[in-house]
Amino acid sequence: MGELAAEPLIQKYALGFQKVRTHDKPDVVCRNKVKNWWRAHYPAEVEGSDAKAIGDIGKDKKVYLKHGDLGFDAVKFALTDHNFHVSLDVPPIGHTHVNAIRFEGGLLDGKRVTFSPHLNCLIGIQGSGKSSILESVR
Repeated sequence: MGELAAEPLIQKYALGFQKVRTHDKPDVVCRNKVKNWWRAHYPAEVEGSDAKAIGDIGKDKKVYLKHGDLGFDAVKFALTDHNFHVSLDVPPIGHTHVNAIRFEGGLLDGKRVTFSPHLNCLIGIQGSGKSSILESVR
């Protein structure tokens, strides 16, 4: 493990360690020794799930990702900067924000647009309603 920690490619592509709960045992490889070997390149700590039914998924320890997208790329991005994007607690929001707007009439009739309390990006072709959404919020 110490040799792997010194390899730049391993440091770059190792996004998470599983089963690193053992904090400090002098005679075995443990979390503290591994953190010392990897230093600033220590990846996120992740846990596998061995749920026996779909309803059992997510019943144990939860982890929150600070992203709006739930795809593989978003999870990979969160793990690459896990100190900022992964949390064991629901991230607190210390400011007011608009959760969503719903339109009645016009080009966007019946549409609902949800917003993140963090960063939002509106992307679309000309005439798709980006400016209408911004003017409505303003």
